[in-house]
Amino acid sequence: MIIAIEGCCHGELDTIYATLREVEQKNGIHVDLLLCCGDFEAIRNGHDMSCLNVPPKYLHMGDFQKYYTGQAQAPCLTIFIGGNHEASNHLWELYFGGWVAPNIYFLGFSGVVNVGGLRIAGLSGIYNGRHYHLSYYERPPFTMDNKISIYHVRHFEVMKLGLIQEPVTIVMSHDWPAGIAHHGDKAGLYRRKPDFQAEIESDQFGSSAGRQLLHVLRPVYWFSAHHHVKFAAMVSHSEMSAGGIPTEAAAGWRGPSLVATATSGQGLSLGVSAIPLPPSDSAENPPPPRNAPATALAFPTTHSEATPQHGVTRFLALDKCLPHRRYLQVLGLEDGAAHRPEGSAQSSGPLELCYDLEWLAIVKLSQKYFPVSGQPTPAGSFVALKRDIEEERKSGAVKAWLLQRAAEFGGGKYA
Repeated sequence: MIIAIEGCCHGELDTIYATLREVEQKNGIHVDLLLCCGDFEAIRNGHDMSCLNVPPKYLHMGDFQKYYTGQAQAPCLTIFIGGNHEASNHLWELYFGGWVAPNIYFLGFSGVVNVGGLRIAGLSGIYNGRHYHLSYYERPPFTMDNKISIYHVRHFEVMKLGLIQEPVTIVMSHDWPAGIAHHGDKAGLYRRKPDFQAEIESDQFGSSAGRQLLHVLRPVYWFSAHHHVKFAAMVSHSEMSAGGIPTEAAAGWRGPSLVATATSGQGLSLGVSAIPLPPSDSAENPPPPRNAPATALAFPTTHSEATPQHGVTRFLALDKCLPHRRYLQVLGLEDGAAHRPEGSAQSSGPLELCYDLEWLAIVKLSQKYFPVSGQPTPAGSFVALKRDIEEERKSGAVKAWLLQRAAEFGGGKYA
């Protein structure tokens, strides 16, 4: 399977799809799936544009409207998450995720789907400690403050994702997990982005919620955007501290090793590649542990409590869609079936999106704890939800209900 990962889209769908076509033609390949890591800007009309939190000089309709109205068609299945520059009113209408246009799927404020044997999870928005523990108090029509707070990640979304036990192949987030810079070419990052150094060294850079999920979910790949720079890192989970804080690891993965290249009309160098295996050695003299995440949840953290996850996560962040910027990476995954959940409905046949039964069960069970009061999420919600999910795993009653309802309505496929 060949997938493409894109950083910040900013409404430039025509350019992105044109670049993909050029890569396909020059390399004799077909891209099966495009993952966009936020700032997608799914703007349908002028009202949507008024809900976008950007300086006035950057306000423009973008390309999405053509795909929404049917004037254009996405050439491959496209999945995206939200960032901090979105038509927040539109995405709020699809809080749980859904199709925004033919072949273009929003993963929701948090979500999990299965595509071609890959289990893909996503967390929309960016981390902000002031709003992290609050409920979704925003209501349309959004005030200026609401346009900002609505895209701040909430503890409720992290709580749900943290209760996933079946292995995850890919996680998408807009901002980077905190501490990830210490697992790649940090010196090179500082040369390109010198303003990052003080925040990274003081552990103020990135999302502490993302760091928690990285440690718990341990996906094969983690893709991000937001900071407008390409950066690769590799996290060895055997080198994580007991408290879930990553220690210094070898900067062994510089991104995919290229097997073919193409230069787009935008001046972008692209790689069609396979993911190399991680090195076995680690960096010597790791630094002292950095600050703990803002909230320590009792996620399963040992192999006796959780389904065994992957030992190494390869992280890749990409730039925004502009000329001469490194905003797109094409990866050849040698065997998507290697990550296919047992009993997956998509063991063969054409590539298609399947809803994830474990995730839907978590979503259904969590709704009674959905924070809408304007107050912080109740302290006991996580423990209670965890208990409900453990009971569901024993009985399977919610999954059976979901499949029954799906059969009644005749919509969607499930894995």
